[in-house]
Amino acid sequence: MCIDDQLLGLPLVDSGTQVYNWSDQQLEIIAEHRQYIKDMEMFLKDIEITGPDGKKIPKKPKTDIAALLNNNRKTSDKLSGVKLNDYLQKNITDAVFIHLPSVSEVNPKTLNDALKHLKTGYESLRESNKRNLYVSLDYGMWLNKAFTLFSVENMGNAVTWKEWIAKEIGIQDRYVRKLRKVATALGQYTRFRDLALSFSEVYTRLKEIECMLAGDNEIAEYWKHSSTPVSDLRKSGALGKVRPRYGVQYRSNPYMRKHK
Repeated sequence: MCIDDQLLGLPLVDSGTQVYNWSDQQLEIIAEHRQYIKDMEMFLKDIEITGPDGKKIPKKPKTDIAALLNNNRKTSDKLSGVKLNDYLQKNITDAVFIHLPSVSEVNPKTLNDALKHLKTGYESLRESNKRNLYVSLDYGMWLNKAFTLFSVENMGNAVTWKEWIAKEIGIQDRYVRKLRKVATALGQYTRFRDLALSFSEVYTRLKEIECMLAGDNEIAEYWKHSSTPVSDLRKSGALGKVRPRYGVQYRSNPYMRKHK
């Protein structure tokens, strides 16, 4: 299932408009290479007309554009269906924030001294990601509601949604689009608020997540519930018929799929 930009109140995309779910870092790489091409074009015109004396060649971007191509990506990054569901479940956390002291405060003398704080700090980092994703989903839903109200109350007014939100909130339109798109796709699936993944990663995987949810009703039902006890889900039939599996990883996993 793909989200129609028109349903989100977004304009139709023209040639050259971003339609792929790039991360902010990847978009920055693309922008750097686009600017480099422009600089090179100006440089070539300049030396063609005025000659090479005193001219400096434009600096190339640090990251090779080939890094963005699919054939250069690790196959392990490409997840879909059940494998994607398993990956997402592994990143569900109930971690609570733990203050991470500075290195100067602890002044570790050995690697073991540092290891303790690396472990607790990583849990705090995961909790921070979870909190950010939680707020991002809720804020995206607020943006969607605000857009609906704006469309009604702003009829006949020359001010656009993009102009209004920039003036009133000071948030970039591209970021607004991302928040709204993720909230529209995942807002009803409350368990995504328990994920210890960054908003950027969830956005990058959004199309695959949508397909996962649309292609398996049991998986979709699982992600609709957050803190509901597993026993209640089974009584309601939300998990369907599951085959018992053994091992800690399955006993602790509230969704035990039927496939081995």
